[in-house]
Amino acid sequence: GKAETLFRLFSIPYRVVTTIEEAEVLESAKNSFQYITTAFFNQLALSFPSLNVRELVPLLVGSLDSDESMPNIGSLGFKVANSIGNLSRGAVKEGFLTIIGEAESTNLSMLIHYSDLLNRNGVETVAILGIGEYGTFKDTRVSPSVMLAEYLDKQGIRVVINDPHFSREELESLLPFATCADLEKGQLSAQAIILMNDQKAYRSLTSLDLKDIGFFEASIVIDAGGILKEFTFPDNVLYHIPGDGRLQ
Repeated sequence: GKAETLFRLFSIPYRVVTTIEEAEVLESAKNSFQYITTAFFNQLALSFPSLNVRELVPLLVGSLDSDESMPNIGSLGFKVANSIGNLSRGAVKEGFLTIIGEAESTNLSMLIHYSDLLNRNGVETVAILGIGEYGTFKDTRVSPSVMLAEYLDKQGIRVVINDPHFSREELESLLPFATCADLEKGQLSAQAIILMNDQKAYRSLTSLDLKDIGFFEASIVIDAGGILKEFTFPDNVLYHIPGDGRLQ
């Protein structure tokens, strides 16, 4: 057809699927495989904490999306969650998709790892920016931020939260133990700041904004998606992207 001609013209790899089932399994398997790849790199980052694993990802993943495979802080994502559910429900023979469960356990263990890491570093206050999953705004069903906040609270660490898509009342109802912060009204006053997703409000932050908000006063800044990597942080601030080998 016309689509095949267009793909051949621009040398775009493609495959013709013959059934709806094949198309659904292909798409769900692709997303799930991406998630399993992330689990491997999360394990690699934990096993070699001084190694910049992020630099190795593009060399190892080949045709996969290297950005989507980068180590992260337990992020599952609505799209991947749906894909895993679709595969599991649609499997003709049950009990064989065990590697997906293992990948989920590995990725979610990153939440405990970072909570313990901050606790070991003597951090008493942590600000978490971004509560809902990116792209779903108020959907917290697969949000690692909620679980991370709960882990930190159980360790006696004071939690400060912000998400421009939630009202103060919604945040207080969701995480009643946490303190809500308005980034437009002053500094976060937290020893560690964790930027969990790349919402528009966070992508638009300037260097002056970071200073006013309190990023430059924190001792540790963890940027889960690396959206602040082009900024220069003061020497007293340890800026870390998961897997970069800088925070052990």
